[in-house]
Amino acid sequence: DEVLPPDWSEELRKILTKRITTSSVGLIAEYDSRDNIFTPRQGYQYQLESMWFDDSIGSDIDYSLTSFQGLNFWPLRKQIRLGLKVAADYADADSLLPPYATPSIQLRGIPAMRYQGQFVGMTEAEVVWEATNRWRAAVFAGAGKATNDTGKFNQADTRKTYGVGFRYQIARRYGFDVGIDVARGPEETVWYITAGSAWAGI
Repeated sequence: DEVLPPDWSEELRKILTKRITTSSVGLIAEYDSRDNIFTPRQGYQYQLESMWFDDSIGSDIDYSLTSFQGLNFWPLRKQIRLGLKVAADYADADSLLPPYATPSIQLRGIPAMRYQGQFVGMTEAEVVWEATNRWRAAVFAGAGKATNDTGKFNQADTRKTYGVGFRYQIARRYGFDVGIDVARGPEETVWYITAGSAWAGI
């Protein structure tokens, strides 16, 4: 597990006991070829985002945040499709960031902000079987790492997840599915209610 450097203990105390304002400017580049924005069956969505937080624009802390996410959807057979998510976040900061500003592993089965670090990488694969015109079943598995030392990313602990779920196409006209996922992470089992793609809210 990640252990805070001793000289960050006082910084953490200050962060948790005072009000902090963050503001930023940034750039976003995106490519999207998905066949449906709600529940894709094929296509790709790639997004690269760079944000700068600085006192000149009203931020109490100075740092930069770079985020990448790639979503891939492939039809394997008429009733089976494969999805693959690849994502990474990097916060370039000279001091400890507030918990809400620190990148974290975002996978089904891991509670929000459970595993954090200045550099985070994760991937998740999902296979969906369309049992009928409206009902689908899904299985998925993922893995992620978080570290404060980018040079030791390979040595960081790998957090693994897996799970199953079902979907019901509630709006056929729009290709919109809803459902429930049950995911197991390193420590506990988590339930999710999904609307559209499971990756839209993670």
